[in-house]
Amino acid sequence: MLIKKSYKLIEFGNKEHNIILLYLIGFFAFAMTFISSFSKNCAKLSFDQIMQKNVKSSLRRVAWFVRRSWLRVNLIDDGNFDFTEDLNTQEVYVVETFLLSRENKICKHIYLAENLFLLSYKLHDYSKKNNLKTLRLLVHEFEQLSNTLLEYILNNYNNIDNKLDYTKINQIKNEENLDFVKQAKNILSVFAKYISKDIYPWYIISGTFLGLHRENGFLKHDIDIDIGINYEDIKDINQFLKDLKKLPNISVKNIIHMPKINIKSDEITYDDRLGIIKLVDITGIQIDVFIHYKEGDKIIHGSKIHQWENSSFSLKTDMLEGVEVYCPDNPEIYLNENYGDWKTPIKEFSCSTGTPNLTVAQNFFSIAFFLRRLVDITNGKETKTSFIQVLNMLKEQKVIVDNKINIPFMEVK
Repeated sequence: MLIKKSYKLIEFGNKEHNIILLYLIGFFAFAMTFISSFSKNCAKLSFDQIMQKNVKSSLRRVAWFVRRSWLRVNLIDDGNFDFTEDLNTQEVYVVETFLLSRENKICKHIYLAENLFLLSYKLHDYSKKNNLKTLRLLVHEFEQLSNTLLEYILNNYNNIDNKLDYTKINQIKNEENLDFVKQAKNILSVFAKYISKDIYPWYIISGTFLGLHRENGFLKHDIDIDIGINYEDIKDINQFLKDLKKLPNISVKNIIHMPKINIKSDEITYDDRLGIIKLVDITGIQIDVFIHYKEGDKIIHGSKIHQWENSSFSLKTDMLEGVEVYCPDNPEIYLNENYGDWKTPIKEFSCSTGTPNLTVAQNFFSIAFFLRRLVDITNGKETKTSFIQVLNMLKEQKVIVDNKINIPFMEVK
């Protein structure tokens, strides 16, 4: 049975577990991975990641191993997962060995989509090393794989079902996330107390801001707290991180960057800007602190694979669940850009297909991710509306030109 990603699952993955439970989870991860892959290296990878307290990403990767293995069982609906998350180069090659062993045993286009993600990892690695010669060879391979996938996508989009039923999913989410609303009030209060908005002018964004503006509180179906802060308002990023680490019962779980690549004839520019600081409360609730950057008349934020653009805004003061917060002073414009028809509650939302202000990040991971997303949609994961939105975005940003893949940040090929 397919398990939808939910608050309870995320809470379990984020929580701090005692050593005994960690070993139990680790042995489970080892066993499931070994049964799926018949590889001690893959199984050891899963176990080690659990013991390093990367429980959520490790269990998601175990589900990925199962999904791509001879078992072919979808344990969880997890199309956004970056299966290289938390891994070093050696560990990524362990995953690659497993995927190569499955080349002739899984659907060709699923295999190519996953392989494209691994190729992106290598491209970023060589970009950091400024190895232009090797990079160009890999870019050629990237373009070939991408065009094969694109041809498949364009030939199969008419098979997409535009009437997926999310009713049961929505009922489950609403029931489970009542606990989130209760806990989120206390967590926001603690955050506001220890991270003064007078020193660090943080503000609520995305779903948290939508909840305040539309429902005067947290969204009942939400799963995390979304906070933004402008990069120029952080005088000392290291001190900011130290102050975040002082939050009682809240830990810094992960730091995600926003790679930005520019390839010229004789050099590679690799800008690895800070994107998200992921905090986790002792309850398992996640607080995502998005670093925002001003670029012309836009404010952008994002991750390794996503980038969102908003019109410039100032901040105003408001109250969320009894806590004084800053928020964008142009709620109508901001929410229209983020959600379109934000006034109407929806049953299912994806940050990868449901946000009008989404753009492709200037790197290989982002292109690979959205192509993989289109492959998933052609296999019935989302509706035709989602497909059209992603495809149009890729065309508007010149990633697809004349039904061929183009690398817009590569000036000389």
